[in-house]
Amino acid sequence: MKTKKNNLIITLITILIAITINGCSELQLTNQTPPQPQQNANTSKRFQQDEFQTDSPVKTAVEMSQKYASLADKHNLLKQKSNELSKQNNKLQEQLSSTTKKLKQSEKELNQANDLLIEMRIELNNWKKDILGFREEMRNADKAQLNALLKIMKLLGADANDVQMNSDLINSEPNKPDTANL
Repeated sequence: MKTKKNNLIITLITILIAITINGCSELQLTNQTPPQPQQNANTSKRFQQDEFQTDSPVKTAVEMSQKYASLADKHNLLKQKSNELSKQNNKLQEQLSSTTKKLKQSEKELNQANDLLIEMRIELNNWKKDILGFREEMRNADKAQLNALLKIMKLLGADANDVQMNSDLINSEPNKPDTANL
């Protein structure tokens, strides 16, 4: 019983406090003059209904639903386009990664081929030097052999004019082929 009385008293006190607070706030509001906010002319007109506006709420609702439907369609189209572009971007990323791997492999192979080509060029130049040196040795050997043959011919009593002519041919420089092209 006491608890019911206590609850009833607490409820009455809260109601009285709420009424007094509400009454005081109304008194304060009536005593004070509200500040005049500076409003833009467009802002104030936005919330006022146009005098000549004859649209009914039903017509406005239909127009808004049509706008919503068209915007929803645009949204779906843009979402599809975004998905397509995302897929295309993923494909291009995959192509780029595979192409990058192939490019690195090609660069590696090209560097190896260049190194091999440099080695081959060095070997070719060494071979040319060896061949030209061998040719010179062969010429000198042929000259020595011809000189020995001429001496033998002189000892055997060959004609002096023939021996002299052959000696001039041996000692003269023969027409050498162009060795720069080899």
